[in-house]
Amino acid sequence: MNGGDDMSDILTVIISVIISVLIYFIGLPYLVKTLGQDRMDTIMQIVKNVVYSIEQTLRDVDGEVKKQEAMKLAKEILGSLKIEIDDKMLDMLIESAVFLMNNSFR
Repeated sequence: MNGGDDMSDILTVIISVIISVLIYFIGLPYLVKTLGQDRMDTIMQIVKNVVYSIEQTLRDVDGEVKKQEAMKLAKEILGSLKIEIDDKMLDMLIESAVFLMNNSFR
């Protein structure tokens, strides 16, 4: 690898962290306001468990594939509970759960 590739990788990681932090601190308060605290707590617990499950069962799979599987499984579980959430919100919650998971293991 040359220096340019290393710098590009570092920049990608930094941008990902910044986006995840913004999602967590700006997006979640908005969702609580629109969905209500109890419903939001239920959704977050489901999303968190889905993210942990996917991480455990698909260890050697690319991150984007894991995300798609998490989206699919979370929508399935939430749908069975008659909880509807749009893809953008669910995507944001999954990103937040991944951010929290990655930072809790350090």
